[in-house]
Amino acid sequence: MILAILALLYIYSFYKQMEYKNFKFVSPIVESKEIDYKVKFLEDYKTSDMEVLNMIVAEFEDQGAEVVKEALDIAYAESRFVENNTHYNFRNSTWDIGVFMINDCHGLSKETRLAAYENIHFAKQLYKKQGWQPWVMAHRLGIVK
Repeated sequence: MILAILALLYIYSFYKQMEYKNFKFVSPIVESKEIDYKVKFLEDYKTSDMEVLNMIVAEFEDQGAEVVKEALDIAYAESRFVENNTHYNFRNSTWDIGVFMINDCHGLSKETRLAAYENIHFAKQLYKKQGWQPWVMAHRLGIVK
């Protein structure tokens, strides 16, 4: 009983740490360009998380600030910026993999989709062809009407 209470207190304190903060993302390609963005995060983001965020900004920045914000929102909603995130779709027996949860139907290998840069780069190519339509979370977030 005491362990259960302690576990609940720990979980509660973990979720209490979540809050919105403003970040300035600096593109590794164009170091002088900064983009302000508000993102939900935990105080203890790992360096790799920030690297993924910067990769997204660098990849999408030529599409404009609004698209960068949408890309960050979608990537966070899809995978919480975790590059090795996977999800099995029982409905159609396929896997969504990586930062942008790229589906098997696109013909990329699992290894390619697990590599953060390759996943993000493919997401941009897909965005340029179809907009945010392929991402379920884009619909749930109201980005795609």
